[in-house]
Amino acid sequence: MAIQCADFVIQRARVARRENQWREAERHIRRIHEIFSGLRPLCVLDSGRAIGVSEIREFFSKLPLDEEQRLQADRFVGAHIPVATRVEYLEEMIFTLPDVVIPYP
Repeated sequence: MAIQCADFVIQRARVARRENQWREAERHIRRIHEIFSGLRPLCVLDSGRAIGVSEIREFFSKLPLDEEQRLQADRFVGAHIPVATRVEYLEEMIFTLPDVVIPYP
């Protein structure tokens, strides 16, 4: 469940963008960058234990997975995409206004 907490921050950025709160949206994007970079946790448990991307990767690394399952786990936590690329993609998805611009490849 912890890995899904990043989506809460992404959705907050989208809401801020819809409400024309550009600085707030940028603040959420910076927070996502910090989460994906391992500088900030995904969540903090009631016990006070912080769960970050490294803890998620460690959890998956200890599971008895075959090679295909391990590749799926790596994709799930975004290990195959550099942080800057992931954040750039999210910025495009958040700041591109729907039905205004036609994206070209």
